[in-house]
Amino acid sequence: MIGVVIFYVHVLVATWIFTRAWQDGGMTDGFLGLAFFGVIFTVGWTFSSFLLKLICPAEGFAVWCDRNTLSLVLLSVLEFVVYRVYFWDYITSGKRINAK
Repeated sequence: MIGVVIFYVHVLVATWIFTRAWQDGGMTDGFLGLAFFGVIFTVGWTFSSFLLKLICPAEGFAVWCDRNTLSLVLLSVLEFVVYRVYFWDYITSGKRINAK
């Protein structure tokens, strides 16, 4: 259930990223933003799964909290940190990053 909520939040964020980039720069920028988000998600999930495989058993800590769920939670935390540090000004303002 936790995994479904995390995937749902990622779908909402991906939709928001596409819409925001599409409004700022057109369809190509929308797809590029979506592709960047997809790459960060897939590479991040692979990395967090690898790390948790080293320290956590496959069954996790409970029936509802297995290793895959924990890797998605870790991924979400890492994504939040990356987007907060690098893209917060772009996310909160109405301007493009390279606007003059």
